[in-house]
Amino acid sequence: EPTAVVDDLFNMLKTTDPDAWQKLQDFQAEQGVNIRNDLAGPLGGEYAFAVDGPLLPTPSWKAIFQVDDQTHLQQTLELTVEKVNAELAKHGKQPLVWTRAESNGKTFYELKTAGVPVALNYAYAYGYLIAAPSRALVENAIKYKESGHTLLGSAKFKASLPEDKQANFSAMVYQNVSPLLEPAAKLLGNAGQKEATKAIKGFLGN
Repeated sequence: EPTAVVDDLFNMLKTTDPDAWQKLQDFQAEQGVNIRNDLAGPLGGEYAFAVDGPLLPTPSWKAIFQVDDQTHLQQTLELTVEKVNAELAKHGKQPLVWTRAESNGKTFYELKTAGVPVALNYAYAYGYLIAAPSRALVENAIKYKESGHTLLGSAKFKASLPEDKQANFSAMVYQNVSPLLEPAAKLLGNAGQKEATKAIKGFLGN
């Protein structure tokens, strides 16, 4: 449970570094945000991170977090961005900008800084927050869920499970690097691709 993790970290910090613990308490009071209750509290216990698509020119990463209280979490995120923007304004820097768009009954959020091409896009769906560098990737993730085309249906994935085919584990790492290297192959040529594939697979132990 996220709150249990935060409790453990805070107890350790309180014991090992009382000064840092006090500074953390002061920070939370000043910002009006309680890390345990406002950030960890709304979350559930399921998380996933994936690079699902080409690595170039922009990695197609996705991050998914189970959310039990969407309203509370969104209020906390908006308050945090408001505080960050206040600090940025003091130093004459560009603020973070929210953009919201409604589509098919869902709200898509984009958070970025003016003049910077990198952005954070996310939406809430089916009890999860789905985040990615572009709205298209978020929408695709939701479509995969709705179509039933998931990792659990992948023959390659199921073939890598233990012999008894039981999926009773707390965490896992799964990789299938070949599709991710295709854009690089066009830049490196066949010889370069073979060497890159060999090196990456050797590093990942595949």
